[in-house]
Amino acid sequence: MTSYANIVKGKDRVAEIPEQITKISEYSSNNYMGYNISTNKREIEIKINDLRNCCETFSKSLICNNEYIDVNKYSVSQFYGLTINNISHKKYVKESKNCNECFILNLSIMLNNGLTLQFEVYNEHNRFYSHDAFVDYSTKEEKKYFKFLL
Repeated sequence: MTSYANIVKGKDRVAEIPEQITKISEYSSNNYMGYNISTNKREIEIKINDLRNCCETFSKSLICNNEYIDVNKYSVSQFYGLTINNISHKKYVKESKNCNECFILNLSIMLNNGLTLQFEVYNEHNRFYSHDAFVDYSTKEEKKYFKFLL
């Protein structure tokens, strides 16, 4: 069901306002780290528990078309106002150099200009020190909250 708050009236038509990015920020509080992505329609989150158990390595990263982006050094405001075409997530595992496994939760946001923003949280460990992680891109109409062990 279309919300009337998201409709623009034209002469002969009614058009849905597209979902656009309004803010991207890093998050670090309440024992979690990750990213908050605000749009004109919802708040999107991807986070991992940041309490260390032993010798595991965990963190977050932002990737745009295979290039790592430091939010503190790179102007993410260039993505503000861009229309979101699709949002998806996946969990995957890759081997690391020191015989551990790296568990990764990826949130991909495909934009109308052809770019893909990939927000990732990850935990590299020997299978004994997993961390809670979640991604939430729910709308008023549909719940899209997923929790994982990384």
